Amino acid sequence: MNWKPNAATAAVLGLIAGPLGMVYAGMPLGALIILLLSVLAAAFCFAYPASVSSDGLLLLKLGIAVVCSFLAYRVARSASPRPHPWYARWYGLMTIGVVIALLFLLFRLFLFEGYRVSSASMAPTAEPGDNLLIAKQGYAAQSVYGMRFGVRVADRAVARGEYVAFISPTQNAMFAMRVVGVPGDAVAYRNRRLYINGVATRGPANGDYLDGKTMRRYQRYQEKIGEFKHEVLDDIDVRAVPPPDYDAFKPITNCTFGENLLECTVPPGHYFVMGDNRDNSFDSRYWGFVSETAITGKVIGIFH
Repeated sequence: MNWKPNAATAAVLGLIAGPLGMVYAGMPLGALIILLLSVLAAAFCFAYPASVSSDGLLLLKLGIAVVCSFLAYRVARSASPRPHPWYARWYGLMTIGVVIALLFLLFRLFLFEGYRVSSASMAPTAEPGDNLLIAKQGYAAQSVYGMRFGVRVADRAVARGEYVAFISPTQNAMFAMRVVGVPGDAVAYRNRRLYINGVATRGPANGDYLDGKTMRRYQRYQEKIGEFKHEVLDDIDVRAVPPPDYDAFKPITNCTFGENLLECTVPPGHYFVMGDNRDNSFDSRYWGFVSETAITGKVIGIFH
């Protein structure tokens, strides 16, 4: 029995599900081309976040949906009756949609995941609005969008000084900060200076940093932790360590702290992380160590 796609159904599917509307109308190759172009557009927006505003991104998504809807409607309206292909049936469309969604989630779960920086804790390395590309192969925590799905045995060691992503110990969300202490390290933050196993990490001053949001200036310093060189910020107007009566630290062992001093010995299977914006970062100084099983990946790309 011959079949002809319904033009209205094709238009609605194209508007809601993009390329699936074109598949229903009988344009699987066109749907694949639109899908690939959409992936390229998404990659461009990710790599150049400063060039695309949130309104522009919304207009781009809407434009793709309108194009898919229009093409699906035109093709379905002019189509001649033909045998009903499997991919245009409801179960075929559902199968294609589920497969695409699963491939997308598996890619983010096991290979690479993007992360949008929302705070200034890692400035000047990464600022609010920047995008991070996180490599997830070999790390223990299996998560997508900050939601943990499982834990595996890590086969990749975390190096001192690496910029890593992890599941926050205090909330079900993904953070990204710098590892300053690995298991067995003695980490001290004394008078706004970081010491690892008794060795100071801070180098010479490197000019000023202007916070574009608050219009405040901070002092930049060079820093080297392990094999990694980067810059950190110093803000003398805020407290560098939690107050001695800070509740979150009461149950945490291996740490002592005073008015301008915090000293910790990193326990096995854990890491001490800090933001590069040292005095404006909510990190291990406040909520303690990060478990190895919470590390989800390493930052391999920063896009401004």
